Order: sequence, then structure tokens, then C-alpha cells
Amino acid sequence: MVMKILRDIKSVATPIQLCGLLPFFNGDQVDNFSMSTVGKIYARTLAVILLVSSVLLCEDVLFASQGYKLIADAQGDTEDINRTIETLFCIASYTVIVVSSVLNASKHFRTIRDLSKLDEYMEANGYVANYSCRFLGTLLVFVSATVVAVAFYYIHYLSDIIPSRQCMLMLIYSLQMLYSCMLAIYLRTVLKCLAQRIEFLNARLDQFTQKRKHLYEKDDWCKLSNLIEILCKFRYITENVNAVTGVALLFFFGFSFYTVTNQSYLAFATLTTPIKLRKEYNTMGLSCAWVLAETMIMAVICSSFDCLASELNSCGGVSVPSAMSPNTWVIEMASHKSRLNPRRISPQRMPLFNDTFARPETAPSTAGPLENPAFGEISTILSVLKVTGLLPIYEQVSSYEVAPPTRTNEYYSFFVRGVVHALTVFNIYSLLTPNAAQLFHSMRETDNVNQWIEMLLCITTYTLTVLVCGRNTKYILQIINDILQLDQEVLRQFGVALSNQCNFSIKYLVVIVCCQAYILVMRVREVEGIITPTSYILIAFFAMQNGLSATYIVFASALLRIVCIRFQFVNQLLNGYTYVQQRNRSRRQIRARMENFAEDSLFIYRTHNRLLRIYKSINECCSLIIVCFLGFSFYTVTTNWYNLFVQISSNRGGITSQIMQWCMAWLCLHISLLALLSRNCGATTREANITSQILARVYGKSKEFQNIIDKFLTKSIKQEVQFTAYGFFAIDNSTLFKIFSAVTTYLVILIQFKQLEDSKFDEETHVDT
Repeated sequence: MVMKILRDIKSVATPIQLCGLLPFFNGDQVDNFSMSTVGKIYARTLAVILLVSSVLLCEDVLFASQGYKLIADAQGDTEDINRTIETLFCIASYTVIVVSSVLNASKHFRTIRDLSKLDEYMEANGYVANYSCRFLGTLLVFVSATVVAVAFYYIHYLSDIIPSRQCMLMLIYSLQMLYSCMLAIYLRTVLKCLAQRIEFLNARLDQFTQKRKHLYEKDDWCKLSNLIEILCKFRYITENVNAVTGVALLFFFGFSFYTVTNQSYLAFATLTTPIKLRKEYNTMGLSCAWVLAETMIMAVICSSFDCLASELNSCGGVSVPSAMSPNTWVIEMASHKSRLNPRRISPQRMPLFNDTFARPETAPSTAGPLENPAFGEISTILSVLKVTGLLPIYEQVSSYEVAPPTRTNEYYSFFVRGVVHALTVFNIYSLLTPNAAQLFHSMRETDNVNQWIEMLLCITTYTLTVLVCGRNTKYILQIINDILQLDQEVLRQFGVALSNQCNFSIKYLVVIVCCQAYILVMRVREVEGIITPTSYILIAFFAMQNGLSATYIVFASALLRIVCIRFQFVNQLLNGYTYVQQRNRSRRQIRARMENFAEDSLFIYRTHNRLLRIYKSINECCSLIIVCFLGFSFYTVTTNWYNLFVQISSNRGGITSQIMQWCMAWLCLHISLLALLSRNCGATTREANITSQILARVYGKSKEFQNIIDKFLTKSIKQEVQFTAYGFFAIDNSTLFKIFSAVTTYLVILIQFKQLEDSKFDEETHVDT
């Protein structure tokens, strides 16, 4: 039978081998698997041809750059230099991709051979999964072909480049898109195959943690040893893949970054060009094609590596049962649900080094029914989000359980979302047609473009929020129920109803309503002439979208705050067993306290895992919404600072009160929301990660409890807890600094666009005179 890995990559192997990125192989079994001699000669010949031709092309592009101008005498020296550098990067990118792949052919072959040997073990244990990227590969090929087609249209029909150099430029663009597309498809296939194998091993390893054995046989030890050995070998193979493709990816991402930046600059320059000169400067189609293609290819490669990394990191989250270790023992204890005397601790937060709870001699046998406070402080925001269709209108079964919405409530939510999507289509159509021209009346094209992009980003953010909320309805209900069940367990275990410090939600809701109402009034007042119904709909919907998107961010922050309080409770409970807490007690008190450590550690271990699952679920439900909102906030903050700069520079140090009030309202709203989100994400992440640090201080207190602590510490190895914006970056207190650093950078870019527009306006005035 053909080796498993060769069957998995069969659909993409041939075109990639013809491109020289993958060596040709002889044989399809492990015993007769080898590199083809003819394939080596072919790949090396191809690499030499490309290397020589690239040197000649770089020389011609560098010393005869005027002959490669798409728009002769229409753009400045900066644009010409950027295009020349982009072309040189393009040549260097595909050349290095091929040359590095040929030089690393032997490493590539050894990686495939090692993987095929591991597949024998995998198939013997029932592994049958495979991966196909036909749809994604077809999409990448189509997008790459579109770039080549658009480039041919601009080069052949709209430029004055001579035919010989047209062929050279088309060859450069075609080779770049060919090799970048093939590299992305191959990496996607190989990395997803590796991720599937590691996922299978993780599932097998996780079975050991679910077994309820007190003693494990020798065969179990052998199986566990084999699994750990295979996982280590997969880590080695992953490092080899990184070594084989590292240089190629470095040059590809360098070219992609420069191309996306340069083409975005050219597209924005086209939008800000006066209408009379726009035809002479227009390269919008080519810029959009380049940005779309390079962004998609980078996204495919990054998502593939991210998928593999997540599977590798999850290996550290699988804890080996302590009974698998030699000379260990298992503690038999009653379930925590059967505790007769629940302990009572103060529901208020206490300092880290204070006593966390007191164990009274007498306590009531049952806790009286208390009203659950988990979501009482955010009930107003919950009501707003339910009415607007962003949250399901769930049924309250009891104080600690909610049920899915009724059929009538589901229909209501569907109706609201349908109205939102209909208005979204109408507003996008209005923005793309002259119907909304009344709202963009500034004399400067840069200001109008900024307002247009800001409104489009707002519509996109809210539409994605509605779509994601509709898709994640059952997950939100699961999060709510998990939090309620955890609170019920804490109440039964310790007689404590945890309180949340979420009163900020009402304050932020008031701020959002006031800011949006004020901005709405100012927007209506600044419109010149009689306001059309289309403008009224756009302005009202824009304000509503801003307000509801901001409200959902407050809701996500409140959820994180609720989870943070519960992490704090676990940490305070655990901190009671540290040396600092018990150093002033007698030995008898310490011994009495440590008698309950086994039972409390079980509660801590289980509760911490449940909180981590809730934390991860919140991240998965809100991450796409948050990353869109962060992008919208970033652009809004940047454009408002830019508006302040324009007013100050044009009015010789003065500024109108209307512009000041407008900008301050936007800046205060978005900066406060960014600060709220960053603070709660950072606090929750910090509390989740500090648990293992506290537990490590308990480790040396007693030899008999070290095996219990080993369970938790083993699970915490390489388990990074982070709240991310759809995996792009972690959100914590440092996020504010990163955003404002980026705002400063792009503010300088917008100012440069303003200066460019002023120069073009002067040129237009000179031509008219």
C-alpha cells in the first residue's frame, strides 16, 4: 500500500514538484523510498535558470526603471521608487523560494520519510483521517490568476511600456503569484495533515486521564510511553518543516508586507486625487487585486501554522494521571457534593495574604435559597441586547439555570436580524451610489474618504456582530449556564454567593447613549440643505450601530469580569494553604487546616478547569466581534486626531467648537471602551495564570500532598492562557499602548496624504489657469 503521507499530498504534489518546491521521489513504500536523480537535476537546473534570469531582470529594472512605469509622468518620484522596490522584492521573493527549496531538498525528503515511518504506528492504531484543500486551493489559484489578468490589462492597454518590457513585467508577476500560491497550498496541506495526526495522538493520550483505574498494568505503561515518544517525534518533524521553509517564508512575507503597504498607499492616493486628475492617476483595480491576493495567501499560511501550533500546545494541557507514576497513591474521598457542613467565607474580596475562609465548628446543614447575583448587575445590558437580537431571549428556569428561547422569541430574534441585514444592504448601496453624497460635503477628498471608510467599517462591524451572535446563540447560553452552575456549587460548598463588581456596565451604557445622541444631533446639524430620507436613515442607523457594537463590548467585558471574580475566589481559597497564611498559627491549627486540603484541592482543580473552559468559550464567541471593533475603533481614533490636526493647521492654531466637541465625543467613547476591554482581559488572564504560581508555594509544605499538586502543575506545563483578538494578538493592558503607537504612525501617514492632496490641488489650479 502507498504510504499514508504520499496519499495525503497526492493531489498537490505534482504541480509543486514541477515548480521545484518539492523533490521528486522514487518508490511508495518506506523500504524503497528515495529521491529521484532525474528530479534532482531538473530542480537544480530550474533553480539556476531562475537565478540567472532574476539577476538580469533586477539589473534592467534597477537601471532602466523609467521603462517600467505604469503611468508615465503622472505620479511623483516617491510612487516610482516604491514601484521599483516592489518589483525588485517580487523578483527576489520567488527566486529565494525556489533556491531555498532546492537547497533543502534532502531535508525535505528526510522529513517525508520520517513522517511515513510514524504513519505506520498511526494507521496500526486506527488513524484514517485525511485532508483536502481543493476548495481553498481553487480559490487561491483564481485570485492569483485575477492579479495576473488585471496586471496584463494595465500593462498592455493603459501603459506606454514597450512590448519586450511588458513581457518581462508579466513574467515577474506571473512567477511571483505562481510560487506564492503553490507554497501556500503545499504548506496548508502538510501542516493540516500534521495537525490531524497530533490531534489524534492527543485524543489517545487524553483517554488515559479519563480512565478510573487505581493501578495501571505494564501494557498501559508501554502505550503511554509510545504515545509520548511519537509526540516528541512530531515536534521534531515540525521543527524540520520550519527549517525547510523558514527562509522562503521570510522573503515571501517581506514582499507581501511591502506590497500590501505600497498598494494600499496608491489606492488611497487615487481616492484622494481631485476628480479631474483621477483618470490619470487611477491604478485602483491593480492595487485592490494585489492587496486581496497577498492578504489571502498570508492568511492561509498563518492560519495553517496557527492550527498546528494550537495542537502542539494542547499536548501540555493533557495531564497524565498520578496513578501512572511509580510509588504514587490515590486518595479516596467523598464527593464534594456530599459535604454535610458547608464552610462560609466572606463574599467580599480580601487581600491576597489574608485568611481566605474560616471553618466554623457548627454550620447550617444546608444553605438557604439565595437569589443568584451573577447577572443581576448587568440585567439592563442583557435586556438591551435581547431586544436588539444580539442575545437570545432565554427562559429563566431557576436561579441557577436558563433554558433556550421559546419559538416565539426565536422568531422575534430572526425578524430583528433580518431587518438589520436589510438595512445593511440598503446603507451599503447608498454609500456606493450618489444617494449619500449629501453627508460628504467637505472640500477635501481625504476628509470625505475618511468619513466614508469610517461609516463602512461601522456597518461591517455591526453586521458581523449580528451574524456571529446569531451563530453563537447556544454557546452563549452554555456560558451562562456554566457560570450559574459554578455559582451554585460554590454556594453549596462554602455557603457563599459571589458578588461581581460589574456596576460599571450601567455607567458605560449611559455614556454610550449620551455620546451617540450628541453625535447624532451634531451630524444632522452639519448637513447642508434639506436632509433627504436616505441621509436620515444612514445617520440614524450609523448611530444605532455604534451604540449597539459598543454595548456588546461592555457585555463581553462584564462576562470577563465575572470570570475574573471566580478565578480570584479559587486563588484566595488556595492561598489559604500557603506558608504566609499559616505561619502565625499553631501546629494543631495547621494540621486541622491541611486535613481538608485533599478535598479542597479536588474542588480547586475541577473549578479551575471549568473556568478555563468558560474563559475559552467567551474568547471563541467574542473574538471575531472584538477584532472588528478594535479595527473600527483604531480607525475612528486615528481619523478624529487627524481632524483635530487639520483644523488646528488650517485655522492658524484655532479650532471650531463644533469640531472639538465632535472629536472629543468620539475619542472619549472609544478610548474608554478600549481601556475597559483591555483592563478586564488583562485582569482575567492574570488571575487564570497566577493559580499555578500559588499552588507551587504549597508544594513543599507536605510530602504527602505533593502528588495531588503534581496533577495540576503537570497540566499547567506549556499551557498559555491568553484572551486573543481572533488569534491575531493577545488583549491585555499592553494593547492600549500598541493601539496608540499605531495611531501615531498612521496619523503621520494621513498628514502626508493631506500634503499630497494639497500639492495635487495646486497642480490642478495651475492647469486651469
